Amino acid sequence: FYSIPLTRGELYSAARATDGWVAAGCLISGDLPASITTWGMGQHFWRTFGERTQLRSGYPWFLLYDQNDNLNMFGIQIAAVVNAYPTPSGKATGIYVPPTITDKTPEAPGPGMQLWTYPIQPLIPFFHLKGEMPRDILYINQQDPTMPCGTFTTGTSHVIIRDSSSITEAACHFNRSDPSLTVNGPGTTAAEIRAAYGAPGPFQSPPGIWNFDSFCREEVTLASPPSNTNGDGDDDMQDVEGYKATTLAV
Repeated sequence: FYSIPLTRGELYSAARATDGWVAAGCLISGDLPASITTWGMGQHFWRTFGERTQLRSGYPWFLLYDQNDNLNMFGIQIAAVVNAYPTPSGKATGIYVPPTITDKTPEAPGPGMQLWTYPIQPLIPFFHLKGEMPRDILYINQQDPTMPCGTFTTGTSHVIIRDSSSITEAACHFNRSDPSLTVNGPGTTAAEIRAAYGAPGPFQSPPGIWNFDSFCREEVTLASPPSNTNGDGDDDMQDVEGYKATTLAV
């Protein structure tokens, strides 16, 4: 089991120094259109997240703290490298749409709306920060195989502990106008985030020892490698590494 830090002070304490929580984006009351909600969330903390964190290995739980440094909510994310959703229809329903999004239209909400929400860009600065946000969610829930990691999906669900109707900017322990963290502040667009991460379009990434394209392909491969590729009669990490070495571009 894991004992959740109930205050931000406890989160930052020496006893929690090795837990790996990383400060991230912050959603205050009124950030979203009133037609969606007037409530806020507070500042997110994701565990062991970074630009090269792989979706399949990300810690599923996340924490949110308010302006009084109290735990306001906690949540869980369920992720996959294929277009699969935990809904009766198998489709994404109730997709959250940030106020600046222009390139994706959600299914209309209705009586069958699910407990899960399906985030899409722009996720900075409300949920993530530049450098902390994993690169492979640049096209999350886009269901577009022509884009890097474009088939990757995630659903999130939140457990609300306190009244979140009056979350103020004091909950955000960073400058929401700092371009090194927030790209272009609360008005940041999906295109600006992708450009800031060096991935402006279909499979365009800088060449080198590490690049975004091979990173995405590696995740898909490791999610479901073929069985017994080394011929030793069992399925193990040697099969994964062998298949990876012979099929993935470096």
